[in-house]
Amino acid sequence: MDKTKSAKKTGSQSTEKALHVLEYLADARVPVRLQDLAAAVGMAQPTLLRYLQTLVSMQYVYQEEDTLRYAITWKVRRLADWIDPITSLKNIVRPHLYALANRFEVGASLSVVKEQASLYLDFIDNPRRSLSLRRIGIDAPMHATGSGKLFLSRVSPDALPDYLGPNPLESLTEKTHTSHASLEAELVQIRAQGYAVDDCECEEGNRCIAVPVYDWRGEIIAAISVFDREEQMPQDRMLNEILPVLQEISRTVSHTLGCTD
Repeated sequence: MDKTKSAKKTGSQSTEKALHVLEYLADARVPVRLQDLAAAVGMAQPTLLRYLQTLVSMQYVYQEEDTLRYAITWKVRRLADWIDPITSLKNIVRPHLYALANRFEVGASLSVVKEQASLYLDFIDNPRRSLSLRRIGIDAPMHATGSGKLFLSRVSPDALPDYLGPNPLESLTEKTHTSHASLEAELVQIRAQGYAVDDCECEEGNRCIAVPVYDWRGEIIAAISVFDREEQMPQDRMLNEILPVLQEISRTVSHTLGCTD
């Protein structure tokens, strides 16, 4: 290994170690003793002290005067505040939506939860034919869309009745869930398999499959979906060709957002 490559490797490792220290202090939530921090991050105390001195000088970490323990500062929070969550999410996901639409000749969309509905933030239409779906670009019912059912799957079974309310679910097509029991049964399956299907439940003749996007806490914060006419997206194509690509995109985007699971 030449000197240039060695220097790059050393610099990369140093950055990784410093970030590891910050992450541990953030997770700890309380000031930590030097010896405990050294044991947790796997560093010798003299080495760790050099990293801490740099982080303290940059005001990302402070040391308590009385206990000599270390903790992160609010300057770390300021970095996060500079990020516009919606714009950032759309920018991260949009290239993947284009890739899905062009590769499979389908429509592709990004959605989030807004109050008790699924809000479509972005979509790329089928490059071969425009699909005029009334749910795209507006709030859509949670119980009748793939993304909505993914969001409902994160609600605990005990809390779901209160979340859905006492009335029967709105019927949009002959395949829409109208009873709480049938929807709850599908949500059990969705939790187990990690994706959701709208089988002509929101629009007659239109099929959709959705996968979750996770944030750094491991929480579902968005869904990526593809949709097409049911004759163009039969079950075998949807599950065997499209789903594996969707799942890989889900992992990539979630990793970008800090999910480590």
